[in-house]
Amino acid sequence: MRVGTTYAQVAPTSVSLAVADFGKEKSLFVKNTFVKNNEIIFGADAKDVKVYNMFGQVVKTASVKADGTLNVTDLAKGNYIVTGTVNNQAISQKILKD
Repeated sequence: MRVGTTYAQVAPTSVSLAVADFGKEKSLFVKNTFVKNNEIIFGADAKDVKVYNMFGQVVKTASVKADGTLNVTDLAKGNYIVTGTVNNQAISQKILKD
């Protein structure tokens, strides 16, 4: 950085981002993003869980505990978006049901 007619060394004091904690909570939300056993496994307590199809329609709702499951046998194979609230933070994650 130039100061007047001389250059000064500038070093960053912090390189952390505000999204670091968000990534951790998202990874705990849905443990198995590839669903092949007809159950979504959750890694954290989640409220207001909703499963959306690719048309934006809600096809399933629930509240689950950590390591709890949500049975999705009645859903067709394909992509879905799972949303919910973990630690008062809204989270969404894409899953693929096989």
